[in-house]
Amino acid sequence: MQNDLISVIVPCYNVEKFLPDCFNSLVHQTYKNLEMIFVNDGSKDNTLNILNNFCKNKPNCKVVDKINGGLSSARNAGLAYATGKYIYFFDSDDILSPNILEVLHKIITEQNADISICRYKRVKENYKLNFNKIVKYSKKLKIFNQEDTICQLYSGRLFDVCVWNKLYKHDLLKKIDIYPNVFNENIKYGEDVEFNIRYLSFSNKAVFTKKRLYYYRQRKGSLVHSSFNEKRLTDFIGINYAIEHTKDKFPIAHKYIKSWKGLVCVEMLFYIYKSDYSNKEIISGLLQDLKENMKYIKSCERNHLYRRIFVPLTYPLFKLFLRKRIK
Repeated sequence: MQNDLISVIVPCYNVEKFLPDCFNSLVHQTYKNLEMIFVNDGSKDNTLNILNNFCKNKPNCKVVDKINGGLSSARNAGLAYATGKYIYFFDSDDILSPNILEVLHKIITEQNADISICRYKRVKENYKLNFNKIVKYSKKLKIFNQEDTICQLYSGRLFDVCVWNKLYKHDLLKKIDIYPNVFNENIKYGEDVEFNIRYLSFSNKAVFTKKRLYYYRQRKGSLVHSSFNEKRLTDFIGINYAIEHTKDKFPIAHKYIKSWKGLVCVEMLFYIYKSDYSNKEIISGLLQDLKENMKYIKSCERNHLYRRIFVPLTYPLFKLFLRKRIK
C-alpha cells in the first residue's frame, strides 16, 4: 500500500556533479507516493538551475532557494514545506537503493513503529549503482524500545546517529517544541546527534532491517574527511545535549552517550595530531574528556570489542604525541 505520502527533504550545496545520481535515486524508487523537496542552500555552481529544470512541471517536486546556512538550516527549511505523513532526509551527494523507501515504510507500518532504520554502505566518490537492481527484502527484523534504540545509536554496532538511513513520523516531529527548526543550526558537524535525541523522546518503538539500502559516498572535500578545524568541535553541542537529557530518564543510554563522547574525542585528537593545530586549552580539554569517559568505552557491552580493547590505549599515545602542544 502506498497511500501514505513520504516527504523527501534533499539539502543541496554545490552538488551539480552528483545531481544525476540524486535524481535517479528518487525517480527509480519503487515507492511512488513521494513529495520531493530540494533545498538549494546558496549554491555557487549550477545546482539551482539543474534543480529548477528537473522539477519543472512536476507537481510533487519543490525547490526551496535560500541563502547559505549549512546542512541543519537547509533541512529545517525543507521541513517547513513538508506535508507528508512520513519524513525522509536524503543527502544529495549520496545514492539510494531503489526500494529503500518502500522497505522503510513497510516495516514502520507493519510493526507500528515510530522510526524505521536500515544499514548503509560506504562507497567511493565515483561509485555507480545499477538502479534496476533491487536489494531483496528480508523479513528478519529487530525491534527496540526507546532506551534500547538510544543505546544502539551510540554504540554504532548496528546503526548510528545519522538521519539518512531512517524514516520518521511527521506527527512526532511536530511535537518537538522548536518545530520546524528541529536541527540545531549552530552545529556544523554531528548535527544528527541532538536531533535524534529530541525525536526519540517522543518515540517508543524502533524497527531495524540489516539490509544495506543507502550508499554513503566518501567525498574527499567534505567536512567529514577534511583536516581538523574548529567546526568539528560543534559536535559536542549535540553530545552534551544528549548527555544532559538522558542522565535521569535513561541511565543505561546515558552511559553509551558518554562512551560516544569519548570516541569522538579520539577522532578529534587524531585529526589534531595530523594537523598543526595548537590550541592548548582545546587539546587539554579533549584529553581530559577522553580520560573521564574511558570507563564507559570499556564497560558498555554493545560497543565493538576492538573499541573496548584498543581505544583506551589511545589516551597515553595522544598525551605523548601532543605533549609539545599542551606544555
